[in-house]
Amino acid sequence: ALKERLANGESLEDILPDAFAVCREASARVLEMRHFPVQVVGGIVLHQG
Repeated sequence: ALKERLANGESLEDILPDAFAVCREASARVLEMRHFPVQVVGGIVLHQG
């Protein structure tokens, strides 16, 4: 779904919150570990450069 949104013209900035939410949820389901909010913010900051 995220690839389709990119293909349809949405920017990476537009889908960033959903991409991080998917990553956080997948981590919780597969690893049974959830990212701390500060880790998510750190990932966003790294993405922005």
